This record gives sequence, structure tokens and C-alpha cells, in this order.
Amino acid sequence: MSVLRFKCLARGGVVTADKGCLLGTGGQAEVYGVAEDPALAIKIYHKTTPELLAKLRLMIHHPPRDPMAAKGHASIAWPLDLLAPVGEPGAPAGFLMPRVHRVRSIGDFFNPKSRRENCPGFNYLYLHRTARNLATAIHALHARGYVIGDVNESNILVSDTALVTLVDVDSFQVTDPGRGVVYRCPVGRPDTTPPELLARLRAGSAFADLDRLPEQDAFGLAVLIFQLLMEGTHPFAGVYDAEGEPPTYADRIVAGHFPHSPRPGIPYRPVPSAPPFSNLAQPLRDLFSQCFEAGHERPAARPVALAWRDALDQTARSLVVCQRNQQHLYFRHVPACPWCERTRQLAGRDPFPFIAGVTAPVVGPSGELAAIKLPERRVETVQPPPPGTPLKLKLASRKPAFAPRPKRAWFSRLLALPGFNRLPEVWTELAATGTGRHLEKFWRGYVTWLLLASAITWQWLFPRRALACGLALLLVALWWKSRPSLRGRRWHALALTAAGLILALKGLPRSPWPQLWRALERLWS
Repeated sequence: MSVLRFKCLARGGVVTADKGCLLGTGGQAEVYGVAEDPALAIKIYHKTTPELLAKLRLMIHHPPRDPMAAKGHASIAWPLDLLAPVGEPGAPAGFLMPRVHRVRSIGDFFNPKSRRENCPGFNYLYLHRTARNLATAIHALHARGYVIGDVNESNILVSDTALVTLVDVDSFQVTDPGRGVVYRCPVGRPDTTPPELLARLRAGSAFADLDRLPEQDAFGLAVLIFQLLMEGTHPFAGVYDAEGEPPTYADRIVAGHFPHSPRPGIPYRPVPSAPPFSNLAQPLRDLFSQCFEAGHERPAARPVALAWRDALDQTARSLVVCQRNQQHLYFRHVPACPWCERTRQLAGRDPFPFIAGVTAPVVGPSGELAAIKLPERRVETVQPPPPGTPLKLKLASRKPAFAPRPKRAWFSRLLALPGFNRLPEVWTELAATGTGRHLEKFWRGYVTWLLLASAITWQWLFPRRALACGLALLLVALWWKSRPSLRGRRWHALALTAAGLILALKGLPRSPWPQLWRALERLWS
């Protein structure tokens, strides 16, 4: 086992890292977990430069205010101290930083397929809260004078409770006001880069030659928020209506062709497979239009991160829960649940599938979300028989394995007859699946009980009509057994059949019922 040992230059002490605990690697550095503290990590460079070390020292001495520090979460993986190898002279080799656990790239959450596979309980409210927390973290950076520069999904991690962490912070643009030096961000992504920077890149400049501004971060922030709220759809994605090959996203950004703009002359229309832009709350639509239309010519007109945070806080209060699926949340102005409609459009592939035992998330008083707790799956381990034991093979049951029918005691069957054993589930089913599904699932048990009670009452009030009442119950029982949608209600049909036979026999002119009743009384006595 190879162990790395580094001394902290400002804090003092030594931290160790096992090479087997590699958290990430890249062309410039490797990241390891700290053995002494699971809340810390170290980033070790393959090669350092004086400019990089000066930038890191400046960042360590002037950290931003972390908006989630009071809750024990690091929204920004900011450098805490420089590290130097123990027993080796020379310049620092890396830095100490916070470590977050159980996180994924933000792209795994706004991508529908990845979200269903990795975190199926992450519904629209969590996506909305992720956008809010992302805007809050970026606002904290801008308030301190820092600029991200390369705003993209690979630099943003998200937990299963919608908490956001910005990583790769050593690539951020840092300005030293005392010396007037700007440590630029040397990288970027064209699909999240604003048009004014793309124009300079096409003129021959490189990302490392450009001084970034907060309004340029605002463009990338708007792109990511759009993807979070629109099922991963890029804001400039659209069906190209002109001739020739469709332009790239960078070409569309430079031209300012926002497909959801009401302006005429845009050769794109929204992607049919994407959610309608009108499903978003009006304040959010206004901010997107302000960023991608007004901000195209005037970058300073783009909404800042604080404006996004306030708008997301405001619109979160207008989210409502679908009556059929508690994992479907949508804005109040939409007349019907758009996710149910989208499920039908996607041939039953639900973007936010219903999970039994998981209710709609509740936002706490300070804006935090509860953790998503999926129902536990009990796995029974079976010990193999000792060697030489003959195996007893059984033929497989014809009943499907996914629909077992456990044997119930007589009291449970008695309750199941009128449907009383389902009463504790009524409220849950109503909230989760809607009134129609509830009635479809429970009405037969209640109707059986009412028919039996009404038949007995009818026999008491109108003894001479017992034959007609019994025949009516027999017809209902036969109808239940013959209709495909009502098959499987064996106990209900048998109960109605027995009651119908008894009443029919009692209503006959020469009914054997009195003799049978007296015989039963003699046996009982």
C-alpha cells in the first residue's frame, strides 16, 4: 500500500492519503481522499508553476462566503491550505480542500435517462431547488470578485438532496487588486459561452487570452438552469427549418436564434420532444428571454445570479403536486399535469416515476429539502446445503413470481370480503393515483357488502320478495364472474352466490329452508 504524506504550510500538521483512494484524475492533477478526515481531500499537481502557486495563495487568503457552511455543506470546494511533500524540499505540490460525498455531476440529474437510473426519486422540485442552490453559490463567488469563466456541467456536483458543490475552482478567474494581475481561466465550452466571447474566439483569440466578466458567467448559468427545468434540453436546441446542415449551438448562440423567442425570422422551432416552454412560470420565462434575447446585444442586461435565486425562490411556492403521482410537480398555471401527458407521449416512460413509500418532498423553513429515502429491499440469504445432500426439485408454480398470493387467515378473509382490510390504504391510494384509480381498485368490496346488507334488509321488510332478491344477487354474481375486468374477485362472487341461493330457496312456495333451519337448530342444541 502506497501512502502519500504532505505537510500543511499554514495550518501545520501532516495529512496522509492512500493512493488507492483516488477520487479523480486529469491531465494536470490527481485528487485523493484524506485518511485522517473524510471531509477533506487533496489535489496534487503533476507540475506547478509560480503563477499557479501565487493564484492559490491569493484564493486561500480571500475565500468567498459559503452560503451552505452553516448547514455543514461545502457549496464551493475552495482551497484551504497549500501542501508540500514531507521530507522533500521544493515548492508546494498541491492544496487541501473540502470533500463531498454521494454526489454526481449535475448532468446526471437533468438528463432524464441518467436520473431515472441513478436517482429515481429526484423529482421536479429537487431540480428546481438545484437550480436555486447553483445560483446561490455563483452569487457568493461574484460577491467576492471571482469569475468562474468555464461554467459547465462537469464542474458542478449535486447531492441527492439538491445540494450543489462547485469543483475545479483552481481554474476560476482570480484578480489580484493590489498588483493588478488577472489569473485567467484558460478553458471553456462553446455551448455555454456567450456570443461576445465566441466572436472573439473566432477572430483568433484563445480562452487564456480573455478577461471574463460576471455577466458572461450569467449566460452559462442560464443555460444550466434551462437544462435543469427543461429535461436536459439546451436553450438553443431546435428544429432547423432552413435548407442545408443545421448550425452548431455555437453558431446559433452567435446569431442569437433563441427558438422560444416570439421574434419573426428565427429559422428554428422548439424541439417537439422537449417540454413546452410555456410550462415554466412566467418569471422564469422572462429571465430566459432577458438573458438570451436582450442579453445578446447587451451582456449587462443578463440576469445576475441573485436575480435567478430570487425568482426561483418565488416560483417554488407555485409548484403543485399531481393527484395521480406525488412525484409529478408542476407550476400552478398549467391546467393539467404536464408530466402525465409527457409520460403518454413517451410511450409510458415516466420522467418522474411513482415510487411506493416515497411522498412529495417538503421544503424546510430554511429552504432545505429532505433526503430521498427509497423503501428498503429485504434480501434473504440462503445457506447452500452441505456437499452430498440430494436436491429436491419442485415444479415451478404457474403463478407469476412478481405477483405472489400469500395465504390469509380466516379473519383477514372476512375483512377482505367487504373491503375493510383496504381502508388504511385508501388515503394513500387517493393521493397517489387519483379518485378514478381508487374507485377501480376498491369499489367491488364495498358494493358486495352493501348488496348483502340490502338483501337481508329486503328479506325482513318484504318476505314474499325473497325469491326475486335472491335471483338478482345470483345474476350479479354471474356477471362478476363473466366480465374479464371483474375476474379474480372470487370471494365476492361466492358470497353473493351463497346469499342469492339462500334467499331464493327461502322465497320458493315450498321452500326446504324452514326444515333445514330446524334441523340445524336441533344439531346445535
